[in-house]
Amino acid sequence: MFKLRFYLGETDSRREKNKQIISLLQEIKKRHNIDYEIFRLRITKNGYVDEKHEKEIYENHFKPRAKVLKKRIGESLPRTLRSQRGRGHYYVSGTIAILEDGQIGWYTCWKSCKRFEKFDKDSEVSFLKVLISQGPKLLKELCPDISALKSPHDFLIDEFIRVNPLQGKIEREVKVGSMVSTNKYGSIFDWRKAIDLVAYTDQAVWIIEVKPKLNWEAFGQVIAYAHLFQKEQLKSHIQKGIVCKKSDPEILAICKEFNVKVFMWQEGEFKLVSVKQKE
Repeated sequence: MFKLRFYLGETDSRREKNKQIISLLQEIKKRHNIDYEIFRLRITKNGYVDEKHEKEIYENHFKPRAKVLKKRIGESLPRTLRSQRGRGHYYVSGTIAILEDGQIGWYTCWKSCKRFEKFDKDSEVSFLKVLISQGPKLLKELCPDISALKSPHDFLIDEFIRVNPLQGKIEREVKVGSMVSTNKYGSIFDWRKAIDLVAYTDQAVWIIEVKPKLNWEAFGQVIAYAHLFQKEQLKSHIQKGIVCKKSDPEILAICKEFNVKVFMWQEGEFKLVSVKQKE
């Protein structure tokens, strides 16, 4: 199921352009029943988009999908959403993304919208005008199936998010720890660890590591990351989990002792496995 997301920066300079884009999104919804959502960026007291918020969105929304997006768009995230050839300012405000099961599968930029430039000089507007004309056919064309090109790790992550066996809100590559520093020029260096998946349910917050095969690295990571996460979220009830395609009976037994749940991909679904079960 496809959906559109508009990263709205409500600044004076973009007021008319934003109105035009929202009007086009409404028309697309009316004609083709393609739903959309508006993600509002923080605005500073001076009336500008908060770059720190743009960086957060870049890291949390776009970067976890970097490999998929580069294959579909033909250029890297830093080259399309940052200045100075990927080393400068973050530019997320105004971007329109196509969502697949809640994850970004394509987005507007100078590279991805070059094919639409004859319809309008603005990348976002040109894309939306063509979408009004072609409808869902265009979304399928822009987001072809590339599952065969995914690594086993990325495949498991995408399928876990798609199937959502815990029926919760899932976030990718959630940072934990305190390894953040700033140099004398004000540049921020973030060396914190990244949890593969964090799932928020009514009963618990799940800290989940993903590996093609259940191994000691996955076990150590989920124990450590759960500890770091708990230090930051003291009131949360933490549950640990590992996602894999192949199990290991010895490690599985240790996981049971440490209350680490193991989800194994079997026959198109994720099943909780125990020591007694065989692959």
